[in-house]
This record gives sequence, C-alpha cells and structure tokens, in this order.
Amino acid sequence: MPTPTTRFRQLLAADPEAAERLLRVMEAPAETGRVTTPECVAEVVRPLVLGDTERLAVVALNRRHAVVDAAVVSIGNDCQTIVCPRAVLRWVLTRQKPCYAFALAHNHPSGDPTPSHQDREVTRRLRKAAETVGLTMLDHVVVTENDYRRVEA
Repeated sequence: MPTPTTRFRQLLAADPEAAERLLRVMEAPAETGRVTTPECVAEVVRPLVLGDTERLAVVALNRRHAVVDAAVVSIGNDCQTIVCPRAVLRWVLTRQKPCYAFALAHNHPSGDPTPSHQDREVTRRLRKAAETVGLTMLDHVVVTENDYRRVEA
C-alpha cells in the first residue's frame, strides 16, 4: 500500500487542482480542531465534491473528531452516484491511522440541497452498517456551492 506522501505526489502529478483542494481540506479542520457539526462537514468537503457530476466524499475522523483523511469515493453523473456501504466502510477502516467515526457528504449539481428519499435511505443503511462494525457515522450532508443540508435518516 503506498504511503500518504506517495499518494499525494501521484495526485499532484496527475491533477494539481485536486491536490490543492485536498490540502485545503486537510488544513480546514486545524482552525477549529474538530469536525462536529454538519456545517464543519460541508466546509471540509465542499472543495472535493463541487462540480457538474454528483460526487460522494467521506471524511475519516479520529476519537476526537479530527480529520484523519478525506476523499471522494464515488463519482456519478449529473443526477446520482452509487453509494456502496461496503466500499465506504472499507475506505474508512483501511486508513493508516485508526478511525472511529466518519462523515459523508455529496453534492447536488442542480444547486438544490434538499435531500432525496434515496439520500435518507442510504444514510439509514450506512448508519446501521457502521454501528455493526463499531464506527460512528457523524453526519451526512448534501452540499451545493453556497448551501448545505443535513440528511435526516
């Protein structure tokens, strides 16, 4: 498994813009120290998920809810993306530093942050799956350029 430094260098070579966004994401929580609210989640992932396609990002958190890692784990089309609970949990559980919680966020390219029925159902399924393996799912938010909404399960 490549080290985080190697992964960052690969990302920098392949996509300098994405590398810059990732740096902003990793630096953002340092201002507050912890990701504890839907607003914090939205601020952390906004640079990763905005675009013309729906993207799902996961933020892995330590015991104190400080960011361990953040990444886009699914890219869909202009109206949906596939959310596989197994893939999300595998990503969280395989970080080099231990993770005890995570948060999800995805964008709605339409600009309307209102969660759909599918958003609520995925949140319910992921929360239940996370509890089964001893993780806490902190939040799931829908992000747009200027707004966000918490997905209530």
